[in-house]
Amino acid sequence: MKFSVRRQDDAVSEIIGTILLISIVVIAASVIAVAVFSQPQPQKIPSLSAVISNQSQIVYIKHNGGDALPNGTFKVLVDGIDVTSSVIIPTTWSIGEMLTYSKPGTTPPSSVAIVYTGSGSAGVVLSSAYFVQYAGGGSPTGTMTATATPTPTPTPSVTGISPTAGPTAGGTSVTITGTSFTGATSVSFGGTAATSYTVNSATSITATSPADSAGTVDITVTTAKGTSATSAADHYTYAAPPAVTGISPTSGSTFGGTSVTITGTGFTGTTSVSFGGTATSSYTVNSATSITATSPAGSAGTVDITVTTPGGTSATSAADHYAYVVVPVITGISPAAGATGGGTSVTITGTGFTGATAVAFGSLPAQHYTVNSATSITAVSPNYNSAGTVDITITTSNGTSATSSSDQFTFGNPTVTGISPSAGPIAGGTSVTITGTGFTGVTKVMFGSTAAISYTVNNATSITTTAPSGSGTVDVKVTNTAGQSLASSADQFIYVAAPAVTGISPTAGPTAGGTSVTITGTGFTGATAITFGGTAAPTYTVNSATSITVTSPANPAGTVDVTVTTPGGTSATSSVDKYTYATAPAVTGILPIYGSTLGGTSVAITGSGFTGATAVTFGSTAVTSFAVISSTSITATSPAGSAGTVDVTVTTPGGASATSAADQFTYIPPPNPNFTGTPLTGTTPLTVQFTDTSTGTPTSWAWSFGDSSSLSTVQNPSHIYTSAGTYTVMLTATNNGGSGSITKSGYITVTPGQTPASTIFLNSAAPKQGYLLSGGYIQFRVTGSYYTITHGGTVHTLVNGDIVRLTINSGGTQGTMYVTTGQISTFAFNDVDLTINGVDYGQNTISNIYIGSYDTFTSTLTLNVPSQLSWTNLVADGASIIPSTSDSHQITIYNLGMGSGGVNINSMTPYVYYTGGTTGYTLS
Repeated sequence: MKFSVRRQDDAVSEIIGTILLISIVVIAASVIAVAVFSQPQPQKIPSLSAVISNQSQIVYIKHNGGDALPNGTFKVLVDGIDVTSSVIIPTTWSIGEMLTYSKPGTTPPSSVAIVYTGSGSAGVVLSSAYFVQYAGGGSPTGTMTATATPTPTPTPSVTGISPTAGPTAGGTSVTITGTSFTGATSVSFGGTAATSYTVNSATSITATSPADSAGTVDITVTTAKGTSATSAADHYTYAAPPAVTGISPTSGSTFGGTSVTITGTGFTGTTSVSFGGTATSSYTVNSATSITATSPAGSAGTVDITVTTPGGTSATSAADHYAYVVVPVITGISPAAGATGGGTSVTITGTGFTGATAVAFGSLPAQHYTVNSATSITAVSPNYNSAGTVDITITTSNGTSATSSSDQFTFGNPTVTGISPSAGPIAGGTSVTITGTGFTGVTKVMFGSTAAISYTVNNATSITTTAPSGSGTVDVKVTNTAGQSLASSADQFIYVAAPAVTGISPTAGPTAGGTSVTITGTGFTGATAITFGGTAAPTYTVNSATSITVTSPANPAGTVDVTVTTPGGTSATSSVDKYTYATAPAVTGILPIYGSTLGGTSVAITGSGFTGATAVTFGSTAVTSFAVISSTSITATSPAGSAGTVDVTVTTPGGASATSAADQFTYIPPPNPNFTGTPLTGTTPLTVQFTDTSTGTPTSWAWSFGDSSSLSTVQNPSHIYTSAGTYTVMLTATNNGGSGSITKSGYITVTPGQTPASTIFLNSAAPKQGYLLSGGYIQFRVTGSYYTITHGGTVHTLVNGDIVRLTINSGGTQGTMYVTTGQISTFAFNDVDLTINGVDYGQNTISNIYIGSYDTFTSTLTLNVPSQLSWTNLVADGASIIPSTSDSHQITIYNLGMGSGGVNINSMTPYVYYTGGTTGYTLS
């Protein structure tokens, strides 16, 4: 069950003196703890509204309002004990965040307090709760109650004001920001009460400044808790209004733009400068006594120039008067040209001519002039030493007219310094731009002896004209009222014949363009454009008058005319300039989709647009052999390539086919065959397990085992060799990339196998000796007692049931042995390992042995008689194998055991004598 409590008072005030809190609540048998806090007065205490609750031993403290508290500025006390270190506290504890504490033991908490320790405070309770537990003991069984400790309320503080300055007359609306403004009782400006104020919120007040003398004051706010402390943040400056004492110049054009210097006082912090109520868009405060401003446009008349600062706007006076005046403007002259000797009567039109005091042609005054009206003057041009164009200006008491193209007058004949273009077709119609001088008052433009179809004088140095029909090279001449331009190489215009196209190569290409095409014909000099069906080529090069190399632009599929344009015109179309745009081919399938890296695979390619195919490539390698069967089919032989997948592309005049999954061909390397066999040697019948270790992922195999057996196609075959001999094995491995073979000569060696036998008699003459193979042994179980074996001088006494093993080692493979079915009396070998009941007594000489009775006799002894030409007698199971004759066979007898008379090795050197049992023998 959870019990929640809220503080009774969220306000915060400064603490005076010492706070002593002692709370004891007792109901029934439960006693609630006592918390005591003492705190001297801090400068400012934050406010906190907390919801404090508990559920059994767990305390929950939720920040529900007030100030955010940095970690380290407060403590958490439960039942009067500081448990802050056991509470997870964020960097800053803010509204909505919950603190949790789990009290040890089984007794629920009785009191919780949040104590402020920041700003040098020794401990001020911001919020506390006292829980009441009802009768019954143990965990709470009823509603918990809490008592919240009132917290101090702070004094107001001012953190900012806006604006920070105003006139000494007061009346400025000032917004004051800060804290704890609720219930403000006064607002003062340097000790003078505000004219009025409004408390907008606990953090904002709007006040009207009272009148005061110039200077800076503190704005303070007073509440019941005190008056805000002063700081730089509350400074407000009373400023005196500016004053204008003079301006220079005192007049300017109604068009504005005049730079005016304003002198006076109090200009610091200027916020605007106006001319008769019109603010200037550009001004610079040079100092507290000087401003430079650019006059805005205005109507003719006198206006006041005023300056505005935080202290107010300057009062108007005669000292700030500025006069807008009308200056003359020239809108046209006629004629616009005349002789350099002067004397030309020129009519000037415009405005503001009344009271004209001067008329000038460039820097020279007119010989004389007459003011016909405010809009017209007649002036006579002066003697000008050289040809050229000048501006005519008019001066009145209000100023001199600004120059423009409308007032330009040309002295002397016009001159042509250039024409563009300098050539055109004989039919005429070319738009030509003429540059030069003296084009004012032009009356005629001539191409040779033929007048231009039309012309437009753009200005004194430029004319646009349309050429008439003509032939050859002619001079372009300009005539004005002063005369005609002189002929020169700069004014020559060439009439040229139209070009002709006689052939193109290649005659087709892709719709995407980009094909390099060579055009042959005549009249290509000065070519200005090449088009394919009306679409301009992106680039071209004029190789000569008869050859052009051009890059085809993109165009839809179809046949178009290729035309060449020069100053002489555009070539006529004909069958010889036809160029065909072809769509690119498309590959929709190939078969097969793989082949050998060695190449040579015949591949059928299907798709569209194959007609005229010029190349087939596998990846980046072109095939050397392909046949276009139809527009939808090609047969190609794959070139050699590296292992991997490539795209098969077809190229036609329409371009190369786009790559896709449908054209992919995979190069597969032939396998690299290899194998192993186990075992590689043995006796007949020998079974060998062959294992394919080929790389390259073969899919089929062919084995030849070197005997008369048929081929095997199993990947890992097992083969039985029934005859002795040496055999060569070959493997051929095949995959989609081809086949590979490996041959291992003399890989398998098969020797004859044992001939089974149960009894053997062997006798030989010197020097044919015998040896027991190291590692062979006899083993038996003793069935009597007190039998002995002398091993290395040590006598081992055996009792019934002892299991004995005698193992031959390499240091003693020749000796004698005599064993009957009843006893073992001889086992004379020099290097024998003795084991009794599994205990190994090491290797040494058996000098004496007597076993009177035994059973479970086992032998793995092998007698080997190396090849040596000597008399030999070998009888197996009563059959004569070597009939007492000179013989050189190597003889091996396996598992020497009980014969009809036991086991008897009578001699092994210098000859062999053995009679006994066996499992078989070999001759080699």
